[in-house]
Amino acid sequence: MAIIGQRNKLSIIRESAPGLYLNGGELGEILLPGRYIPRDLKPGDKLDVFVYLDSEDRLVATTETPLAVVGEIACLEVVSINPRVGAFLNWGLAKDLLLHHNKKPSQIYDQVGYESHSSFSQAFRKLFGKTPGEFQLESERSATAFE
Repeated sequence: MAIIGQRNKLSIIRESAPGLYLNGGELGEILLPGRYIPRDLKPGDKLDVFVYLDSEDRLVATTETPLAVVGEIACLEVVSINPRVGAFLNWGLAKDLLLHHNKKPSQIYDQVGYESHSSFSQAFRKLFGKTPGEFQLESERSATAFE
């Protein structure tokens, strides 16, 4: 079965105009768009792909490698900010990752692969030397200074 937010080895089910459909097990068929298809493949072959949800919450696969997967913490570059929605982050894939501005660190731990806010905070502190809340407060102060 495919795991969203991770690399997976999935077999090709069929080919269609938009690309290849891969066997995601219980998740169903997962599209690998044409621009990511390596040469000389046939139904049944297995591909190493990263599986994620696109902007319309559809399962999509890519042969590109993201800068972080679910369960990892990474410092990503902000490429643009939409004040109504949030920040768009470069995570190494063609489409930027949306980080909603209304999400507090205590609300996202499970979305990034941690079982508790405490385990997420410990990993974050180990990487950045401060808790997610301290980091957010410091970032808000810095942003206010530039307004």
